[in-house]
Order: sequence, then C-alpha cells, then structure tokens
Amino acid sequence: MLLLIPGPVQTDPRVRAAMAADIAPWDTDFRTEYAAIRAKVLELAGGLPGEHATLPLQGSGHFIVEAAIRTFIPAGGRFLLPRNGTYAERIHRLASEAGRVPVTIDLPDTRPVTAAELDAAFAAHPEVTHLCAVVSETGSGIIKV
Repeated sequence: MLLLIPGPVQTDPRVRAAMAADIAPWDTDFRTEYAAIRAKVLELAGGLPGEHATLPLQGSGHFIVEAAIRTFIPAGGRFLLPRNGTYAERIHRLASEAGRVPVTIDLPDTRPVTAAELDAAFAAHPEVTHLCAVVSETGSGIIKV
C-alpha cells in the first residue's frame, strides 16, 4: 500500500508565469478567452460545432460534482452510487439535498466496486438511470499500482 497525502505542490515556472495574467469572468477580455477554451475543449472531445457545446466550469471538485448531479440527473431521479468512502458520502448528501435519489451499494473504502456488483445493482433497480462512482477515494490514501 502507498499512502498519498496532500502536501506542497511544485508548480512549473511556466504555469506560474501564465497565471500572472489575471483575467476575471467579469472582464471583457475573459469572453474571448472563454470562447477559445470552449472551442478547444469541443475539438479535443471530438464534438461538432452547432451540434455539441462545452461549458467549462471553474470551481472545486465539490462544485463540479454538484453541478453534474443537478444537470445530468433530473429532480427525483435515481442513480446508482457505490458508497465506499468519504467522497461518496458527500455525493450522497449533495444529491439528497438536490432532490435526487441515490441508490447505494455500501462498500468498504479499501477496494473498488466490481463489475459484478454493478450488474447486480442495476438488475435489482431498473429505475436507476445513471451511475456516479468515486474512482479514487483520496481520503483512504490507497492507490492501485
């Protein structure tokens, strides 16, 4: 087992230099920059202009997960959530507060969910329309090598 913990981050000098330009969302210059970012993400994702759209969001992981839950799962909708650690608990809380219904598979945070467990859960809950899974529970410090 390898334990990973947050610590000092060494940021490349080129990244720090690029970050020196302060462009805020309310600045007129931001519109051009944001449009360019949206176009590049669309290109990288293989999307088609006029058929697909991108909407990059800035914020913490918590913010992005909540946005995804509220966007992709309709109010009252049910989704499968392997509950295997602290971050899955947070997802459960965010979803419940947003009026979404997590259907959980309770697991220890010492191993990932298996395909067989997912198959069984989907078979047992045909009302489930989405899957939300934590791939790496950073709180456990466990990684697969």
